[in-house]
Amino acid sequence: MDEPEDEGVEYAQVVRLPVGRRPETRRMELEGDEVTVIYLPWPHEVDGQTRPAGLYVSGDAEAAGAGAVEDAFLPDHDERGLEETWRDAEQVLRRHRRAEPDVSVADDPDDDAVSQDDR
Repeated sequence: MDEPEDEGVEYAQVVRLPVGRRPETRRMELEGDEVTVIYLPWPHEVDGQTRPAGLYVSGDAEAAGAGAVEDAFLPDHDERGLEETWRDAEQVLRRHRRAEPDVSVADDPDDDAVSQDDR
């Protein structure tokens, strides 16, 4: 296969998904705000870093501001699935929404959450 001429464009690599396990995506509500949650049920790589199975949470970009849900990754080391992981994530995200506005989800030493801004 020839190399693409435009070196500034990144190309996706097609990989096989593990049999019987699929990503899940849902719109959920968190204290009146809609968020998108994506659950990946297997370890994966992001920006050269390996992450365990986990839940990606993304708030509405238009509603960004004070109290808005920041984009975050919450690991699920036990690979429990979207519903169970969301129950835990909901508590973490609520706690951070009530914290000072300058505090990131990733700043809490009591949880494994990773702010998407910290990737």
